[in-house]
Amino acid sequence: MFDETDYDALTGKRVAIVGFGAFAVENIRTCCEHRVDKIFLVCRRKNLCMPRMVSWWINGSAFPVSSADVLREMEVGMIPLTPLPSFFRGCAQAET
Repeated sequence: MFDETDYDALTGKRVAIVGFGAFAVENIRTCCEHRVDKIFLVCRRKNLCMPRMVSWWINGSAFPVSSADVLREMEVGMIPLTPLPSFFRGCAQAET
């Protein structure tokens, strides 16, 4: 069931992935690992693709989150189990 796609055969080719859920994003990552030439993501809504922690932060924030903060946190790489310092700085500033 899970080995329906031969990713090695996609090296150097153009690929279209339909959807915008976690599985679609995982397929993008896998295609990048197999050196696909170009990836087209086809979805119904126009949104940024971002790590879940950043998305939770934006949606759960009582105050608007600046785009500069979002981009900085996305550059960090979202290392699992590592606290994001600016999240905590932002919370501390909001409480005072």
